[in-house]
Amino acid sequence: MTLPGMPAIGDVLAGRYRLVSILGEGGMGAVYEALQIDLQRPVAVKIMLPANDRKGEAVARFQREARVTAALHHPGVVKIFDFGRDDDGRFFLVMERLVGSVLRHALDGNPLTPVTRAIDIGRQMADVLVATHTLGLVHRDLKPENVFLERNLDGSDRVVIVDFGLGYIEEREDAKRLTMEGVIAGTPVYMSPEQCSGKNVGVATDVYALGCLMYEMVTGAPPFDGNSLQLLVKHSFEPPQRPSERRAGLAIPRALEDLILATLAKTPEQRPPAREVMEALSAIQGGGGARARTAQVLEGRAARMVPTVDVPSPDRHDDGAGMTYRDTRPMRLLAVVGAISEEVAMGLRANGLSPVIVRQPPVAAEALAIFAPEQGDVVLSHLVALGKPVLTDGPAEDLDHVARMVGLGVADVVSRPVRVDQLVSKLERAIKKAARKRA
Repeated sequence: MTLPGMPAIGDVLAGRYRLVSILGEGGMGAVYEALQIDLQRPVAVKIMLPANDRKGEAVARFQREARVTAALHHPGVVKIFDFGRDDDGRFFLVMERLVGSVLRHALDGNPLTPVTRAIDIGRQMADVLVATHTLGLVHRDLKPENVFLERNLDGSDRVVIVDFGLGYIEEREDAKRLTMEGVIAGTPVYMSPEQCSGKNVGVATDVYALGCLMYEMVTGAPPFDGNSLQLLVKHSFEPPQRPSERRAGLAIPRALEDLILATLAKTPEQRPPAREVMEALSAIQGGGGARARTAQVLEGRAARMVPTVDVPSPDRHDDGAGMTYRDTRPMRLLAVVGAISEEVAMGLRANGLSPVIVRQPPVAAEALAIFAPEQGDVVLSHLVALGKPVLTDGPAEDLDHVARMVGLGVADVVSRPVRVDQLVSKLERAIKKAARKRA
């Protein structure tokens, strides 16, 4: 088999590497099994597709993968032997030949068994992240396809992380630009909230992706599913279901479950660093003091997670249309900047939220949140600056709109047409999150 514009099996690349077979191919290039002739050593050779040679960012990513990976010296990182261009001008990267399969092949919709295997794989991944993060290196695209599993002689797994093409060193001049590219080039199923919103990403982004992988290993499914738009919103706003509740009959150590949820915190500051994750997994793996060690890792995060207390509003209120309502239950004030239907207004009141139409500033200090449907960026930016959680709406299929709203600081986006149940759920979540930040 010969790929268009690529060398054929049996060809000798750069006078040193005889191509034996094709191991895989993708949008960036193809990976061949090859033999390094002078050393008679089996290697893997990644060759960039000719069409990508004309794309500046594709070339930069390919070069970045070579340089970043070569700078790492860790048994859990694939070894780089050579990099350059062949006689036809194609970029190539020569790597250690791994024997085994990627983690994706082991994840067939069922949990890894026994759970100790998932713990060991997670610990080794965390160990790699400790080394990379020490250098300030952020991988940014951890996913099952980039985690390779080799079998040791004793039957255990050797975990190797590959493809640092999206990686970058923190504080580099092009870090911000590369961060923005990650919104497009990353893998939505495993992207962190800050990655989804186009904010600067750091080492905590990798910890979040590690949490997604551990969640999938112990439950058989990632923490969130859906199309790209739904995943962006869920990663940004929706709390993950506890792993033990995701699938009936799962036996997951409580310490492991708590640790996974800690790595999936919405804000980077709430996630434990990779070293603490590795140490906690080692403790769980060893069994000794696992609960106590994991509790220590989660202590700082747990201290910031406090119960939410609803702030009651007066039981008489004006809905903006001159009608006064009275309810014996405590009502919470919701400022509405824009128009909502009477059906939505009644649904909000039925759920203890009192909508008050605001046609001009200021917004009442008692308002716990602001719903601003069909408003532009300028108005939304002004409302966000008031310090209250702001929600808006948008077409469900418009991923760019949602990403822009998140970038403005909007707390959540409700799909059009607005459904009361969805709006209420997102409002409650935003109000609770705001209360925790104030505490």
